[in-house]
Amino acid sequence: MAECDAEWELCKENIQPLRQGRSVSALHQALCQQQEGNHTALNQQKQSVHQTSRLYFTFESELRLYDGDDPLDVWVRCGLLG
Repeated sequence: MAECDAEWELCKENIQPLRQGRSVSALHQALCQQQEGNHTALNQQKQSVHQTSRLYFTFESELRLYDGDDPLDVWVRCGLLG
């Protein structure tokens, strides 16, 4: 049982209780800011995935259609080499 109590002490939040409680508007504002930050990070991640996918499909298409003397030319033009 003592181990369980020690584990709880490591996991609980570091917040002092207030006699009058917490301000609902302050809590709401803090949560909204956190959600906006998460939303922005998610959008940036989606854009990055979209750009990577577009680059991959462009590269793959050029690689299939390439008919030249230098087989690494497509790799260099797409920025994957050199």
